[in-house]
Amino acid sequence: MIESSRIAIDGDTAHAQTEVQATQCFKEPEGRTLTLWATYETDFVRVGGEWKIKKHLLVPKTMKTVDAG
Repeated sequence: MIESSRIAIDGDTAHAQTEVQATQCFKEPEGRTLTLWATYETDFVRVGGEWKIKKHLLVPKTMKTVDAG
């Protein structure tokens, strides 16, 4: 799940922060579920009138693993 982004534009550069929650369910071992809460940190630059991604990072905040049953 991706939430709304916060974007700050300064001339031909911009920075975005986007909160994300990702849940993964595994068959092995023991059907564990992993949930990750993180922030995407993305820098943009405008080149020739088009926005390009300069840097894109996933910054983990916390993770939780739950065993099935």
